[in-house]
Amino acid sequence: MQNTAPDAVQGLRELLVRLQGELKFKQTMYKIEADARALSSQRRLEMRQERSQPLWKQLHLWLQLERTRVPDGSSIAKALDYSLNHWDGLGRFLLDGNVALDNNHCENQMRPWAL
Repeated sequence: MQNTAPDAVQGLRELLVRLQGELKFKQTMYKIEADARALSSQRRLEMRQERSQPLWKQLHLWLQLERTRVPDGSSIAKALDYSLNHWDGLGRFLLDGNVALDNNHCENQMRPWAL
C-alpha cells in the first residue's frame, strides 16, 4: 500500500502557489484601475493597454493551461470554460476607457433589492 500523504501535500503546495499568483494578479489589476480612476477615458484606455493588457494575455494563457489540467465536467472545468467562452466580453474594458474592469457597481446597486 502506497502512502499518498506526500502526494497530497505536494498538491496542496501547488494549489497554494497558484492561488497566490491569482491574488497577486487581482491586486495588480485593481491597482492599475485605481491609478487610472481620475484620468480621462482616453488616457485610462491608454494606461490599460499599456499596463493591463499584457497581464490579461498572461491570464488567458494561464486559464487555457489550467483547463487542460482539470477533468471535464468538474466544477473547476465549468468555471474555466465560462471564462474562456466569455473572454471577449470580459476583456471589453481593454477596448473602451469608459467600461469598468468589473460589474461591482451594478451589483452593489441591485443588492438592496435582493434583501
